[in-house]
Amino acid sequence: MTHDHNSSVTGREIFCQKDSFRAGSPHYGYGENWNLLLIEKGEVVLTIDEQNVKLQKGEAVLIKPGPDRYFTSLSPKWMTEWCHFNFGTYITAPVKWTKITPYVFKITAEPEDFKRLKYLFSELRRICTIRLPGWYELAYCLVHSILLYGNMFSASEQTSETDHVTLKSFYLPFDKNAEEIAKGCGVSRSSFFVKFKESFGMSPGKYKEQMKMMQAKELLLKEKKTISEIAAELNYSSVFYFSNRFRKFYGISPNKYREQYLKR
Repeated sequence: MTHDHNSSVTGREIFCQKDSFRAGSPHYGYGENWNLLLIEKGEVVLTIDEQNVKLQKGEAVLIKPGPDRYFTSLSPKWMTEWCHFNFGTYITAPVKWTKITPYVFKITAEPEDFKRLKYLFSELRRICTIRLPGWYELAYCLVHSILLYGNMFSASEQTSETDHVTLKSFYLPFDKNAEEIAKGCGVSRSSFFVKFKESFGMSPGKYKEQMKMMQAKELLLKEKKTISEIAAELNYSSVFYFSNRFRKFYGISPNKYREQYLKR
């Protein structure tokens, strides 16, 4: 599958947005790709393949490509985060969400987990909007993370060793070394590296840096901290090393990134 790294808002590659709708007429969902939604407010009925599925706040839904799908709000205001994406090179996670219909999978998150999902969706939306260098791969990494996180809420009790390593990795602090993380997952260091890469499509080190770079952007845009303070908080050995890694990752220096975003 080829990827258009400058994909437009058609949703044919990856696109993320936040919308709110009032009760009334149905809203069409893009059917040629996978749809991923997080219901932030209200209730809605999803109609697909002549079947209705009721969704409400705190739920996430994953919809396979296929028949037309329509969403009819049941509340004065329905608010949702949504994304279109394709499975392929950047998505290797198995879907273990609760299957509602042949096309619809759903999870319900507890309040703390819902907050984490909201953060992942908001970060995904921002990356898809700003589209700085490296945005495409990072956006798919976030979709992958949402799918893996959602697997934890699956009704299925069949969990492979690879799934076990993948899910436990979410809760293990990445400031620990590989041996400590592997031990926390209950596998050897070499097995941890193999199974982690099977799920995430990258080494633990590369994944760790992606997560740190996401956090760096958050700190640059939301905190009144100096670049040196941010570098220290993220455990970089020096501000120069942090700036070089940030530039290599995003194609822009931390200072320039902050300046460009604040001008918007």
